[in-house]
Amino acid sequence: MANFVDLRRQVYPYVSGCPEVIIEQAVSQAAREFFRQTQVWRETLPLDVVEGQTAYALPVHTYGTEAFIEEVVRVFRPMPNRQRDEDLYAVPHTSDLPNLGSRPIAFTSPRPDQLLLAPSPVEAETLQAEAVLVPTTTATSIPDHYYEPYAQALLHGAIYELKGQSGHPWFDPNSVTYHGNLFQQYIAEATIRRHQGNVNATQSVRMTPWI
Repeated sequence: MANFVDLRRQVYPYVSGCPEVIIEQAVSQAAREFFRQTQVWRETLPLDVVEGQTAYALPVHTYGTEAFIEEVVRVFRPMPNRQRDEDLYAVPHTSDLPNLGSRPIAFTSPRPDQLLLAPSPVEAETLQAEAVLVPTTTATSIPDHYYEPYAQALLHGAIYELKGQSGHPWFDPNSVTYHGNLFQQYIAEATIRRHQGNVNATQSVRMTPWI
């Protein structure tokens, strides 16, 4: 896991005099906003299906308490002898779940920590659930393979948060727009790459003036 301490050190020259704890909060907030909007932080969780059971609990937190499940975006049946796995289709409401059949073909997630499958399974099997993760408010790190591609995005996001804090010596309305725009550009790039299936490619690095 990559600790936010490294980002805190990079942020400090832009907000000289800002206490470390406030910088850490800004980095954490930028990380939450970035991963919530882009949905690039994903983990596949095994789901042990039990005969006759349609409701399943998912862990509230993952990576200890560093992240939580924001949304389940995919449930699929691994098909090792075929070119593609078999996806269950998502429905928006419990009332839309199908009743007929002998094994689950659809799912819905009323809450991030709950998954409903339908129709009711007649035998046990192991499915896979793909979840979007977001750092918690107390998170101090993210996985290394997400830090390297997106460190610059989090840097600008944290600076944007801090430069907009009126009443403090580091408040600078002139540079808020600059760093905010860069942060949004990184978010847009990461979202496009997610749609292209290339979430871990390092984002383009821009030379950053001291503003």
